[in-house]
Amino acid sequence: ATRDTTRFAWPSLAPLSYSATDLSDGEREEVTFDGLHVTGVFGTTPLPFDLTLPSPVFGPGSMALLARAVPLREGYTATAPTFSGEHRLRDAAIAVVGREDADRRDGTTVSAFVVETTVGRQTQRYFVDPETRDLLKMTVAPAPGYLLEGTPH
Repeated sequence: ATRDTTRFAWPSLAPLSYSATDLSDGEREEVTFDGLHVTGVFGTTPLPFDLTLPSPVFGPGSMALLARAVPLREGYTATAPTFSGEHRLRDAAIAVVGREDADRRDGTTVSAFVVETTVGRQTQRYFVDPETRDLLKMTVAPAPGYLLEGTPH
C-alpha cells in the first residue's frame, strides 16, 4: 500500500507537489513543481533530483482528476505529459472507452462513462458519473490475472 498526497493549483491543475511513501518497503517520492523547475527525491535511499522540464506536465496522482475533466464522449482520446520521480517524463494516454453501470453513493445505478488512462504499462479505468462527474469507482490490473477495484470514500 502507498500513502500519497497530491497538490494542484486551481483552476489550471498545474502540479504543486506530490509526496508518497510505499508502506511495504519505505520507498519515498517527494516532488515539488515550480513552473518548469522540478526538484525532489526518489527511492528507498532517497536520491535527489533537480530538473528543468521542456514543457508543462501533470504530476503524479493526477489521472483521476484528468479522467473526470476530459470531454465525456465515447471515442474521445488525448495524450497528457506527466512527470514522476521514478519515471521522469512519460505520456499518459487517456480514452473514453464506453459506458458501464456503476453504483452511486446513494445506492442508485447510473450508466457511467469509462475513462482509461495508460502510463507506461499501467492502465487504470475510472467510472465517471455523467451528470455530476463524480468518480464512482476505479479499477487497475497490477499483474495478469489480478484486478483491484476501489471506490472513493
